[in-house]
Amino acid sequence: MASPKRERSEKRESSAGFSISHLPCSPPRTQSEVAELVDHFLRQKSHADSTVYRTVNEYFAYWRSRSILRPTGLQATGQANCPLSRISRDPAITALVSEYLGIPVERIRAQVTIDALIRVAGKSVQIDGYDGAVEFHRDIDCWNWIKVFVYLTDTSEGDGHHEMFQASHLRTPIRLIPIRRYDRAEIISAMPELELTKVCGPAGFTFIENTFAFHRGTAPWKSDRLMLTMTYYDESYPVWLYGDHTYLLGKPVDDNILTGQNS
Repeated sequence: MASPKRERSEKRESSAGFSISHLPCSPPRTQSEVAELVDHFLRQKSHADSTVYRTVNEYFAYWRSRSILRPTGLQATGQANCPLSRISRDPAITALVSEYLGIPVERIRAQVTIDALIRVAGKSVQIDGYDGAVEFHRDIDCWNWIKVFVYLTDTSEGDGHHEMFQASHLRTPIRLIPIRRYDRAEIISAMPELELTKVCGPAGFTFIENTFAFHRGTAPWKSDRLMLTMTYYDESYPVWLYGDHTYLLGKPVDDNILTGQNS
């Protein structure tokens, strides 16, 4: 167990680790926005899974009965009529992202996902070998990226809350260079000055993070979590390396709803 100095639960993070719960000039997402996103998710996943999900709790129960920790999520299309795509283009968010990446909005590519972490009893079943990203890791999505997260369910400790080591993106000890999963003890041993931050908040709670910092989702032991993840990339990165689920912010596309997993 980490000492209290190394572990804390906060609803607002400092910009030192670039994890900001309430974005400058942008309050948490409204309850109507959250409701629209959840409703869209349930309708699209009902179609994809050939199962009717009338409520998010029915969705959670369906996958809990199958011991799936992290079911396949829903990807944004980039279309103007897609709620995920619309929120990714919110000027209050894109202005901050543009400032952080140091490029105009027109040069930013986005990938947006809604997915869940499910409370399961015993050993969970993995989909295509994916471990659910519930162990500490760094992302290397390209050479210039940032992520914005929005809780779509009330999320306290034990509800699949997000954790990150503040400022761990600023240096990399040799023993932590390999890109793999790490346990907390390995990270604290290499960088004992770090503090583990547990990010908790109500539905609509929004935070931004440089995910080269060590971070993870957590396996729920109380309630389930639904979350929107918006990843923003420098468009100059070769397009073929992004995969099939990205789109330019300044150019709505005509495409179908796509499904995929969030890392």
